[in-house]
Amino acid sequence: MGIPVIDDILDQAARDALALRHLDLVGRVVGRLPIRIPPEIDRDDLISVGTLGLLKAARTYEPARGASFRTFAFLAIRAAVLDELRRCDPLPRGARARLKELLDLEREFRATRGRLPTPDEIALALNIGATQVAALLAQSEEDRLLRSSVTLDVAHACAEPIDTAAVEPSERAARNEELELVQQAIAGLAQRERQVFVLYFSEGLYLKEIGDVLGVTESRVCQILACAQRKVRARLASRRKDGHA
Repeated sequence: MGIPVIDDILDQAARDALALRHLDLVGRVVGRLPIRIPPEIDRDDLISVGTLGLLKAARTYEPARGASFRTFAFLAIRAAVLDELRRCDPLPRGARARLKELLDLEREFRATRGRLPTPDEIALALNIGATQVAALLAQSEEDRLLRSSVTLDVAHACAEPIDTAAVEPSERAARNEELELVQQAIAGLAQRERQVFVLYFSEGLYLKEIGDVLGVTESRVCQILACAQRKVRARLASRRKDGHA
């Protein structure tokens, strides 16, 4: 009976060491979430929550499933941090009503025009200025991220590579086709939006680092990134629709 206990201890020690080797992922996830972290939420608290997610990942990781530990841990950390932000609800007080107006407007445009409204159309319909539209779209992206499942998609991936060695050729071809569509959508962005999108997704910079490069605040980077993501998603949806027409 004693030997299994020793084996369990050694296994647990190995898993803890595995978590320690990937501790850098915690700061990366927290630093690159495209969300304006409200002042009442301490980043150190999110680091603690993410670290617990990392430890849980190390204790539940099953190599036989095929994914690398880094990918598995990244998703686990991100899930833990998003759960904490969801619990705290980072949207400012009173923003929910305005956000509902935006969602209603988007549903109306999808039903009547088959697309999302542009920022100018949002400003006209809601009787707000361009600055308020940018802030509202950023809040909408935050809310969408918090309500979404924790997956690696084009809009919310944090530039952590997914293993492709075991991917089937047909799936790899589909991914390459999707990447080509994304590149075409990115090419149609405004220059500043394209800069932020590329620095975030391709170069892997933190939001604060992007702000330093472009000479704007971290909050402004969130707004620009939100608008860029929205446009890319809308163009992808339109191209997919045309492709299946």
